[in-house]
Amino acid sequence: MKIITLTDNVVTRRGLLAEHGLSIYLEVDNKRVLFDTGQSSVFHKNAIELGVDISLVDSLVISHGHYDHTGGVSTFLDVNRSSKIYAKREAFLPKYRGKRYIGTDPGLIIPEDRIVYTSDIFKISDSLFIVSGPALSKNESTRNSEGFHSEEQSVLITDPFLDEQYLVYQSEEGLTIVTGCSHLGIINIVQQATALFSMPVTSIIGGFHTSEMETEELKKIAVFLSGVSPLRVGVCHCTGLDAYCYFKKELTCNIFYNYCGKIINI
Repeated sequence: MKIITLTDNVVTRRGLLAEHGLSIYLEVDNKRVLFDTGQSSVFHKNAIELGVDISLVDSLVISHGHYDHTGGVSTFLDVNRSSKIYAKREAFLPKYRGKRYIGTDPGLIIPEDRIVYTSDIFKISDSLFIVSGPALSKNESTRNSEGFHSEEQSVLITDPFLDEQYLVYQSEEGLTIVTGCSHLGIINIVQQATALFSMPVTSIIGGFHTSEMETEELKKIAVFLSGVSPLRVGVCHCTGLDAYCYFKKELTCNIFYNYCGKIINI
């Protein structure tokens, strides 16, 4: 499997653009898969620079319905006229952080023949699966919440992140998890994948949603990952640079920042 990060908060290569968002391109089983689209057309501009033809993508997977992961969907639809788009129905519900709208573009229109609503485990190639995120307890949901309400609700309620999903690549080496923001908790996600596939997780790529976490919470994740002993961990986006530095110091595995333009072969 080949992974190319098209959009991230950090960029190091001349000619590429960065933004607060995430978009990851994968080549696996002779399939081309796009995981999220960032918050604008930046993913497409970077794809051209990196030699990735978005018009040839076979599947677009939406990790969850926040603007920084879905903002480029309209650009994707303009460029790619045939790919299916895989998302949970809840991804298109309105979402807020306080009073600020952080959901998908209310004006986004996806043709009915292009959208596939997913649940549980959905196989998109011989070895690549879309997995619905683990259910959380009420306390866990509160801790991971960004805040969610609909226009009909005047009271802010907890967002249980029913729309979150992630990718799992199954190989002889073990499982590779590609996650968007891990709102449901990276520990919960790794534990769920291990239980579902009865295989160890050997690679984790994506955002950990740890940029605002206290040291004690970061320590719990570091201790857990040390026990899992993955071969590689590529953090990015909502992980935060401070958290990345903490994990870099505490973990003995190959941990790196998965910046825009980074290419990974597994």
